[in-house]
Amino acid sequence: MDTQDPVASPATIITPPVKAEVITPPTNLRDKVSISANGVNPEMLEKAEQVIASLSPSYLTWVEDDLRRAQALLEKIETCSGDDAKPLLTELFTIVHDIKGQGGSFNYVLMTVVGKYLCRFIEAVQDAPRPSHWPVLRVHVDSLRLIISERMEGDGGATGDRMLRGLAAAITKTIGQIDLN
Repeated sequence: MDTQDPVASPATIITPPVKAEVITPPTNLRDKVSISANGVNPEMLEKAEQVIASLSPSYLTWVEDDLRRAQALLEKIETCSGDDAKPLLTELFTIVHDIKGQGGSFNYVLMTVVGKYLCRFIEAVQDAPRPSHWPVLRVHVDSLRLIISERMEGDGGATGDRMLRGLAAAITKTIGQIDLN
């Protein structure tokens, strides 16, 4: 019987390579951003804010198009029995993720938060979707549509707060507590 410790045997010792290669990442972003002694160049920041402000009227058109696409996907999802919804949920996630990302830039913070809740819910159910999940998807998409149709800018105030509490409760009732951050 061999009493030699297999972990300590020379055959199992892994030696690091003799020569390591250091890879220096490119600094393209640093080359493109003007930074003054006080941080980002205030003139460039003002210019960026003006560009975003000029796009504000277009945001409503873009988001309404995205919401129509989300609505159409939701209607397809609602005809699914489970796993067949997975690719549609992936598409819905992509649309909602875009909506979530744009909302805050155009003073529709509530769109960002509702979009985040819906993205977290989709992530939680993606591997095992069931028809019992469809009403939660529906109430989120309907909430996004309501925010835009009512032009609920900012955080939506007390109405926005009630909406978020209701959406969180719908998620918790359906699949239990999840991290909505």
